[in-house]
This record gives sequence, structure tokens and C-alpha cells, in this order.
Amino acid sequence: MDDKNYLSESVRFHDLAMELADKAHFARRIGDAKAYLQYTHDSYVNEARAAELLRHDPSHHMYSILHRSAATLAYRCGKYKAAENLILQGLEPRPNDRLRNELYDLLRKVLLYESREYAYPPLVENEIVVTLTGVEADNGELEAESNATMITDYKHLLRIITGLVRKFPFHQLNKFDENYRVLTAVPSRGSFRISMKLIEIGQLSLSFVDDVESVYDKVLESLDRLKSGDTFALEESFGDEDYYHDFMRLARNLAPDGERVNAFSVEANIKGNLKTVLFDRTTDEIDNIYSPPEKETVEENYQVSSDIVTLRGTVWAADGKKNSDQVEFFDDDGKKWTITVPKNLGENVVRPHFELRAEVKAYHRFVKQKRNKLELISIRSIGNELPEGDQQSLPLLP
Repeated sequence: MDDKNYLSESVRFHDLAMELADKAHFARRIGDAKAYLQYTHDSYVNEARAAELLRHDPSHHMYSILHRSAATLAYRCGKYKAAENLILQGLEPRPNDRLRNELYDLLRKVLLYESREYAYPPLVENEIVVTLTGVEADNGELEAESNATMITDYKHLLRIITGLVRKFPFHQLNKFDENYRVLTAVPSRGSFRISMKLIEIGQLSLSFVDDVESVYDKVLESLDRLKSGDTFALEESFGDEDYYHDFMRLARNLAPDGERVNAFSVEANIKGNLKTVLFDRTTDEIDNIYSPPEKETVEENYQVSSDIVTLRGTVWAADGKKNSDQVEFFDDDGKKWTITVPKNLGENVVRPHFELRAEVKAYHRFVKQKRNKLELISIRSIGNELPEGDQQSLPLLP
């Protein structure tokens, strides 16, 4: 898609999103909650598409503004994970101070409402707390995007350790998202004491409290081993190369630089018992003892998993090519998928669904158990049906 096309398309989707937002505002004024939610959701889908089109030019002055707008709409219709992702994307090009702070304040609201969604009490028992120390941390001078990215990396750290403890194959980490959440509390902007709590929303475990204790213990044990420099014992304790390398990638991201931040402490509160690790190994020191795996250059070797996934969302032509054998699909959580369309489900079947809400069934393929792809089985229109659960998650916000 050339520059002119992606910019004009972004403007078109943004204008449509604003029209729908106006309708949502009117519906809220007259007390029609169902219409408010429907219009807000549709506005979010279009604004997210407008923001996504600007990935071609992250330096564009509207890039972070559109991401903030899309994140706000996602937040209003209860799409908290999508809102969090949009906020982080909006922070990537380092917008001005005002916009950065607005995005970070919105992130705090998203995390708060996510906690309320699961009706859990304030985080005290069975929580894990991370606190930064250092020149800029003590002075509260770290920038908003640093704090936001740090929150996301710590949440993902708990995600992969939970997957390891629960013995999920690495390529099936989506089981975590189906059964667990990491709730986060950040007291205020500029605070570097982050509280996190692992909760269960599915029915996988009969001894969830024991699982939480095992997860927190594994986090502390792994950081302690990395602090001592014993990467051999650390890798052996993981017993899975993918989990180990993902942990090391996150640890490197989170490690202090020795200047702005010189250490972070991780404190786990389990049934009233406190366990703590003070981690002061810097990013450079990790680089001296750890070598990431080399990127594979061999031809992709596809395998078919036993899973058939069903997703609801909006279908788009890949990169604006109407006759492509691949389509882009944005599910109701804001996640982008690339779906390969077999010849027998070609233009006459798929093309009529472009820019409309649809339900797709697809084979879940993975490349050497690392990169996920989908191959279409069937597609059907679902019009303006709301995603399940949206009615219950509605926060009627100004």
C-alpha cells in the first residue's frame, strides 16, 4: 500500500470511528446502554484500524493520538487487554510529555478496571511486588513509557513461569490467557512499586493456591540463579529451551542499567510469608554470560496442531490487496491475525466479508512450535452481534 493510500484509509476509518462515537454519546445521553456499547465497540474497531494503518509511519504526528483514542474506546467497552496493547504501541515513538502522561494515566485506569472486572479485593495476600531503586527511580524521573513497558514485561514474566509450572507446551501459552490473569496495581504516576497478583478464571487447577506459591517461588529462584551468574543451572531448571530463552529475554529487558536504576527487588507475599530477591545484575553483565539462540534461516517447516480455533472479529484485505491469498483479521480483543485462505475458499467466499464482522474457523498451525499462523476452514457473517460478555463489562464512562 503506498503512502497516499494508507494515510487516506487511516483518515477514512478515523472519520467513521468518530461518527460512531457521536452515536454512542447520544445513546448514553438517552440511557440506551445496549446501543451505547454497540456503537462504542464499533467505533473502537474502526479507530484501532486507523491507528494500525499508521504502522507504516510511526513518526506521523497522529500515530500516538490515534492509539490513545483507540485505547480509550477499547477501555470504554471493556476490552482491557486490547487497550493495554494500544497504549504500549502509542508510547513506542516517544510522544511529547503531555501525551505520554495521558497514555500512562489511561494505562492505570485500564489496570484498575481489569482488577474490578474479576471482583477481587485489593492486592495484599498472595501478591508479588517489584520495587525499583536508583538515581532516577528514587527521584521519580523515569519516563512513562519505561514504566508501562516494565509493567507489561513483568506480567509476561509471570505468564511464562505459570506456563512452565503448569507444564503447558510453549506454543500453547494461550492456555494461560484462557485460565489466568495477572492483575496489577500501580499507586500513581512516577511510582516504581508495582504489585501483581495471579488469579484463576478457568477451571484447570484443583489446587490453585499451591500453584501460585510454586509460580512465585520459581520467579524468585530463577532471578536468584541469574543474579549469581549460574545460567547452566538456570537452563537446566527450566528444562525447556523456549521458556528459558524467553525468560532471559525478559530478564535482560528488566535488568537495571547501573545508572538510572541500579537494582530492583522482588518480594512475594504468600500466606503472610515474605520472600525477597534483590536483583542488581545489569543488562551488560547478562550479555556477558548469556548468548541468545541464533535465528534460524532454514525453510519453515509447518506442522498442524490438533486445534481448530473459532474467532470473532473484523476481516480486512491484507495490505489492501483485494485478491490476496491472505487476509488480516482483528479479533474482538484487538489482536491481529494473518489467515491463509485456501483456493477453495477464495475470492467469492471471503471477499464479501471484507470490513465486516465475521466468525472464522481455522486450523491452528505453528512453525517449529514458535510462530503461530491460521489456515481458514470456514467464515460466516455475524453482522453487528456484540462479543460475548460485553454487556456485563460495560463501564459507562464520561
